[in-house]
Amino acid sequence: MRRISLTFTFALMSLMSFLAVPGYAGDDADMAYARRHAFSNVGLSAGVSIYGAGVSVSTPLARSVNLRLDYHLLCMSSPLKQSSSPNVAVISDSRSFEIYPEGGKETLNSHVLRLLVDWTPFRHGAGSVFLTGGLLFQNKIAYRYSEMYDKAVFADFGLTGKDLSQVEIIRPGGRYGLNEDCAVGCYASRPEVGVYVGLTFGRPVPKRRVGVRGEIGMPVYFGYWSVHGDAPVLNFRPFSTGLMSNSPVTASLYLAVHVTVRLLKDK
Repeated sequence: MRRISLTFTFALMSLMSFLAVPGYAGDDADMAYARRHAFSNVGLSAGVSIYGAGVSVSTPLARSVNLRLDYHLLCMSSPLKQSSSPNVAVISDSRSFEIYPEGGKETLNSHVLRLLVDWTPFRHGAGSVFLTGGLLFQNKIAYRYSEMYDKAVFADFGLTGKDLSQVEIIRPGGRYGLNEDCAVGCYASRPEVGVYVGLTFGRPVPKRRVGVRGEIGMPVYFGYWSVHGDAPVLNFRPFSTGLMSNSPVTASLYLAVHVTVRLLKDK
């Protein structure tokens, strides 16, 4: 993650240097932006960010102010490697035996929606650097972990369906109740609402047909991370504690690069 952040930072610094070159926008940009009014044009963009792949739509609210709606998606799934040591299955009548999981996976499925306002105090609204702020919304359950076991093994003990809840799996993280699908698992829930402040380099609705936009900022979410088991759990400790935060306020770095397209011709 640190390497990705450094790469994004370098790209944004290069973009800032390009936009800062005198005469890049040209004096005619002042005239073009002077004629823009509320909802007079629309900009679309696509790019990549810390949140994953993203798309956005922007429209002017005034000469110096733009309204922007962003959507970001990050989906990843990774199979778990076979453990070198077995877990222990314990049945309610105190019988126990060693067992290996048949398989497992970790899944990340993140959706983030941002409602933003971009404001530039420069060049009567024709500037290329914007102060950005707004609201953030994200899905609550973004991370899941699961381990699957062979149903036939427990069928030999007369345990199927709901009866599998009598089985506990002892693994390095604690004791976990088996569910009806013959699996143990957990999911992480995260805060759903936050605020955002940052800087945007490049116009949300470009002067020319195509433009480039970079962004750096800080999303701040309100609420706790927590990990829950999919089945009844004893002595529960989360499979993955790296996602957890003990603070009710979570702040992080946001970096993004987008290619923007202007849909309408300025009048």
